[in-house]
Amino acid sequence: MKSHPIPVDADVVRVLANNPGCLDLYTWLTWRCYQAKAAERIPLFGPFGLAAQLGVQEYTRERKFRERIRSWLKLVQLYWPECPATVSRGGDALELAHSSAIQARSGTL
Repeated sequence: MKSHPIPVDADVVRVLANNPGCLDLYTWLTWRCYQAKAAERIPLFGPFGLAAQLGVQEYTRERKFRERIRSWLKLVQLYWPECPATVSRGGDALELAHSSAIQARSGTL
């Protein structure tokens, strides 16, 4: 729908198409950052945590999930340098703020 477009960069979606977990994180981040009114903290674990929101069940150890989120986030930030998301210092939450993934930029992917 043109009246409520999904705020993703189609070029980034094509680049991440072979990495479904990272693509899920990118899509989730674009929506969540676009909707954010202020700084937010999303817990990584628990019933409403990021792992549950992404549907990631394969990481039985929290440490492994944190490592995976950090690696996916690095890749997302390679293609969306303005992405305002970081894993908290304690590693228990994802911190983010308002931003849009669709921005005028020079160059190509």
